[in-house]
Amino acid sequence: NLKIQLKMADNALLIVERVLGTPASKTELDEAHIHLGSTCRAMAERAKKESMMGTTPEQQAQVLEWLLWANTQLSPLRDDKLVELNQHLSTRTFLVGTHAPTVADLVIFAVTLPATTTLPVAQHHQLANLLRWADTVQGSIGEHTVLQASLTPLRLSKPVFLPPPPPAPPAAA
Repeated sequence: NLKIQLKMADNALLIVERVLGTPASKTELDEAHIHLGSTCRAMAERAKKESMMGTTPEQQAQVLEWLLWANTQLSPLRDDKLVELNQHLSTRTFLVGTHAPTVADLVIFAVTLPATTTLPVAQHHQLANLLRWADTVQGSIGEHTVLQASLTPLRLSKPVFLPPPPPAPPAAA
């Protein structure tokens, strides 16, 4: 379980580093699986992107709650946690009430990406909110960021609009 937690923290920090443009220190890397929230906050402060931790005290508390949740509840990653995320995202674009992804979105995106990229198409409708959110987060940070972090990007087949057939001609009387 510790090995899974370390890999989860590594993936998350790679995404956060790429987006914030600042690397984690050696100490932060060594302790990220324990102190993910404080590591991300320190990185956001160094990058002068504190808004990525939320813009109000309430949002900042929510971001820290989500980081703690990621640290304690997503290792190992189980279906019930994906369902919980899907339910939370049913009324939100991002995890916290902002108009852009926060560090919490980046971390949980990185942690859940392996599951969302391998989700069978038949289950897409069950986790539609989670997949929409992951697609939105990936779109906002750029697929190149995901690739640079050595992760497999999410590739969803978008719905295709098929126009209805033209109306039938009126029957002859």
